[in-house]
Amino acid sequence: LVERAASMGDFLTSTLERDIGDHPNVGEVRGKGLLIGVELVKDRATKEPLDEPAANAIVARCADAGVVIGRNGSTIPGLGNVLILAPPFVITEDECVRLSGAIRDALQG
Repeated sequence: LVERAASMGDFLTSTLERDIGDHPNVGEVRGKGLLIGVELVKDRATKEPLDEPAANAIVARCADAGVVIGRNGSTIPGLGNVLILAPPFVITEDECVRLSGAIRDALQG
């Protein structure tokens, strides 16, 4: 399972980088294995965090598309700008592509 989580995590991370890595509101895609964070920013140059209502709207649009993702809570008050992805170890490549596509579409509004 650990090897699968590592290989699928690499696949999901590279798929996210391809699909959303250059989006103006994505500051960074980071993670280890299948625990991945997508940092949302207002400005890529300054890395100013995207506000919580906008981040919540992205999470809601993903849910509307049938893809459940999370968002960091109040680890730092006022900062809730990281999407949290923690899919099951049995996720397939097709499901990774669907997950990444849902986030791409949600970012486009």
